[in-house]
Amino acid sequence: MALASKYLWIVNMNTDAAETAFSKHALAMGATGVCVRTSSTRLPDAINRFHDLGMKVFAWRWPPANQAGCDREADLVVRLIRRGLDGYIVDPESDRAGASNDWNRTV
Repeated sequence: MALASKYLWIVNMNTDAAETAFSKHALAMGATGVCVRTSSTRLPDAINRFHDLGMKVFAWRWPPANQAGCDREADLVVRLIRRGLDGYIVDPESDRAGASNDWNRTV
């Protein structure tokens, strides 16, 4: 059974060369979409370029586990949605107990 959707993920897409290589890999594997970390500086403008290639664009990130960090990430995602972003994936992780991205904290 063929996959209905295939996505390729990238962490750092901050140069034209990185975006071009990523696009080529996504096309070569028959990706229906890409997932780009919100910290990638080219993401806002790349949304339309990936759409022109026939791919959906999702952003992803493990946002800080504090109110200010979550608010900043939410504001960024709203701006990206206004630019055509198709969706967002929260990737909660923890580098270590008590870290700024530790979603297991109770406070």
